[in-house]
Amino acid sequence: MKTLKDAMKEAMQIMLDTVSWKEPEGITTGYPHFDQLVRGLRPGSLTVLASRPSLGKTAFALNIVRNLMERKPETPLLYCSSLSSTELSFRLLTIFSGVTCSFDHDLTADESVRLTETVEAIRDYPLSFVDSRIMDDRFFRELILLQGKNSFGLILADSVMPEHLPRLKQLAGELEVPIFALGTVSQRNGYIPGSEWVDTVIHLHRDRRETKNEGRAPVSIVVSKNRFGLCGTCRMNFIPQTMRFEDVPDIEDNEDEQEETR
Repeated sequence: MKTLKDAMKEAMQIMLDTVSWKEPEGITTGYPHFDQLVRGLRPGSLTVLASRPSLGKTAFALNIVRNLMERKPETPLLYCSSLSSTELSFRLLTIFSGVTCSFDHDLTADESVRLTETVEAIRDYPLSFVDSRIMDDRFFRELILLQGKNSFGLILADSVMPEHLPRLKQLAGELEVPIFALGTVSQRNGYIPGSEWVDTVIHLHRDRRETKNEGRAPVSIVVSKNRFGLCGTCRMNFIPQTMRFEDVPDIEDNEDEQEETR
């Protein structure tokens, strides 16, 4: 149970965060334009990032992991995935090191050194993996036990289906931890069944055929529902070779918007 006094205090804090940009309560992703829209990932909140298949949802989530590991290395993180921990670690190595994720050439001496240094630098970070191929009662009980032992600052989960959303929202509230979930939709800006349980809904758009500026692919991150902040679009670049997302500078962003309105 929560009193009106406590609820009003939280509502006032959200309003203050929205009208004047400052570091909000909860987890920030390390992408300023995106954080300014969503106002951070708050304890107890459920955020869903959705897109059509193979556009970069997992890469975006792992870039958030990378940013948190660099900015807040003391924060334990949990990644629930249908992918193996080895495959996720391979992708993290690529994102951290900048070594092109391709098997069509031998590693150079410099690339080998960068990979070795990256392993040494990140291997002790408090990041854990859990198999989420079957999200049943046993899976959710395991998350509760793990949270009790580790006090994760953020839980990420991929391959989330609509029927999982009510339980994930309940879990986020029980554990007082933000959950960042990844889901697939069949159409651009497609409706997400069960989104009434979700606090923030985000769509990721990318044209696989379009690249510019040394292999950078333009990406639109569209916040279509947000109980804690603003709705709108922020633009980023995705570098497929290194799986990195990067903010688009304000000048370039403004030029793109002007071209779209001509």
